[in-house]
Amino acid sequence: MNVIVSVFGQDRVGIVAAIAAALAKENVNILEITQSIFKGNFTMMISAQLPEDADFATIRDHLQTAAAQLEMTVQMQRQELFDAMHKL
Repeated sequence: MNVIVSVFGQDRVGIVAAIAAALAKENVNILEITQSIFKGNFTMMISAQLPEDADFATIRDHLQTAAAQLEMTVQMQRQELFDAMHKL
């Protein structure tokens, strides 16, 4: 299953590392990643592929734990849902 992970919050050291580590711990493959900083606000979008036997809710919870430690907000959506929400 492919997912989109969105991370938002105040810029600080270690955001990319913490989120990537949380995904790697669950054997999630990062396909694409982009991040930007605007006036001290950090935004990152990740396209990733979950293992076939992965539990979506467990991975989402681990990401939320990692993000909370950084005082960030994280969302994970199935790729199909993300695409449907952003069609014109």
